[in-house]
Amino acid sequence: MATEASPGILTLPLELYICIFQSLYPPDLLSLGQTCKGIRNVVCQRHVWDFALRVTCRVNQLFAPSYHPLQGLDLADLRRAALEPWSRCTRFAQRSREGLASNPSASRIESILLNGGTDGERFEEVCIVPGGRYVFGMTRTRVCLWDLGQTGKTPTISCEPREPVHVMHAELGMTLWSMSAPTHISTSTFRFATAEDWSFHVYEVGPLPHNVEIRQIARLRDLAPALAVDEFWIQGDRVMCHLNEGTVIWDYVKSEYVAVPTRGTASMMNTIGNHIVAWENLSNGVWTIPPLHPLLPCSSQELPELLSDDFTNGIDLGMIQDTEDKSLWPTSRIRLPSGWYVQPPNALEYTVLHFAEDEAQVVVKRHLLDIPTGDGTHSAQTLLSSSQPTDKDLAPRCEKPYRYICGSLATVVNPGEARNIHVTHSVGDDVRQRGVDEISYLSRDIGLANAIDFSYCPATGRVAYIPVPIERSSSPSPDSQIHVLYLDC
Repeated sequence: MATEASPGILTLPLELYICIFQSLYPPDLLSLGQTCKGIRNVVCQRHVWDFALRVTCRVNQLFAPSYHPLQGLDLADLRRAALEPWSRCTRFAQRSREGLASNPSASRIESILLNGGTDGERFEEVCIVPGGRYVFGMTRTRVCLWDLGQTGKTPTISCEPREPVHVMHAELGMTLWSMSAPTHISTSTFRFATAEDWSFHVYEVGPLPHNVEIRQIARLRDLAPALAVDEFWIQGDRVMCHLNEGTVIWDYVKSEYVAVPTRGTASMMNTIGNHIVAWENLSNGVWTIPPLHPLLPCSSQELPELLSDDFTNGIDLGMIQDTEDKSLWPTSRIRLPSGWYVQPPNALEYTVLHFAEDEAQVVVKRHLLDIPTGDGTHSAQTLLSSSQPTDKDLAPRCEKPYRYICGSLATVVNPGEARNIHVTHSVGDDVRQRGVDEISYLSRDIGLANAIDFSYCPATGRVAYIPVPIERSSSPSPDSQIHVLYLDC
């Protein structure tokens, strides 16, 4: 007697389908829906693409409230939003290889203007939060926040200036010198820090999209004027301040700090967990951050530890021995990702640019540095990918930490020398394929000759930039506005 074939997966309840599909990347989910009618009916369920969009946000570390409320997206919009980063990767590679890289009209759709006020004050920095919805702009006296509207819907393009949803003013008489990259603290909240006159301030925004107020939550003030700030960033509940004289770690939640003096020089410094990481050329050193001490209330923080001859708990950067063989690559440079991205526990991703002897081309290698449990140098590193030789002018820049799209590296560079600004993506290191030595770097001209500052969200193809003024007498001055480009790749 013939036996009936087992229907297998086709008889599973919807709940189990959803559990299985949660582990799939959205492009694989789309392909699976084309296998048979039964699975296609399940893949067409809204719940499935709701979870798929969450996977997209997790893989690309996108700010989830950019897409909220999800009820405002129909099924087609929801599916398109979940697939958008992968679709952009595919189109970018195809069009770059088809010779459209130098055709700005094929990549630049339109721009809108973001107005920061009527006084014509110049914007100095701009940052678009991953997810493409929220944009920050900083002048010397204020930080403006704009909401471009729900990501996933067709953007409303207007030539009329769009007003910020909130403006944070510096304290009277104070000057804003710099702004850190935002760091997400929860699924709906992020923070950033500013450097003002001899002080640091931490601000929080959210929960979004409902609360758009920029709220100050902590400040470290009255630092010694003799201290020179190099750079600073937020890592969890801490602000890391790299100065010429050393590094200050400030826990703004517990109101604790430690100042670590340094000797010698390093080409790059960063922190991960409870460790300070420094590079000299390609060699690295790792040091454990000393215990933090309570900040005394109502007292100035002149940090005498950094200005005295006492080197207790100091870091001697001269311990890093440059052992790299320079016969193959005479010149190499370290590049780091944006501070927005959360790194793996006890590991730090970084990128090395190996310049050819004539320095016209560069090989880009991405590494994962394993952080040891104790202090040491020459920590183990894992090669993630190595590219084919590419134009050095289109490689990641030190002043613009790179971002990610589907596991690939993405950035905007200004090559100079009468060349327009380009968008650059790595191709071949998608999280679904991870080739090690078949990586290429492709770029596209976005039709922008120059900018004071710019920021790129590769997952949505949005570029925010501050124009360079052509005539200072124009009204309003171009650098008192922020433009946003919507790229079609």
